[in-house]
Amino acid sequence: MIGCGLNIILSKIFDTDKRKVLTLKSSATQGFLLEFSMIASQSALIYISYPVKIMMKSSKIIAIIVLNTIFPTGKKIKQFKYVSCVLIAIGLIFFNMKFHGHRRTSYTGILLCSISLLFDGALSNI
Repeated sequence: MIGCGLNIILSKIFDTDKRKVLTLKSSATQGFLLEFSMIASQSALIYISYPVKIMMKSSKIIAIIVLNTIFPTGKKIKQFKYVSCVLIAIGLIFFNMKFHGHRRTSYTGILLCSISLLFDGALSNI
């Protein structure tokens, strides 16, 4: 939350486009999503290994596309991004199958990392 507050102050000082309105509600929503994304992501490290977390977090485009499809925001997503989304998902499945036998990979960690990705995707679609 401190980072979001600092971001608000710096954007007020250095933002030259005065037409944009930064409301307290949008700042609070962004702060909430960012904070809980970080909490879920760091909590996932208890249950999964660091390489699995990095692979899942690097697939943020999947969450963005899924949330933009469910809740359209007016942004047009190109067809090649859908193809890349499918290829990333296939790669994640194979990567997680390799690490599934690893003692530090559990479904709880994958669920927490997925929740973190949903918060990240919602943050990108605001």
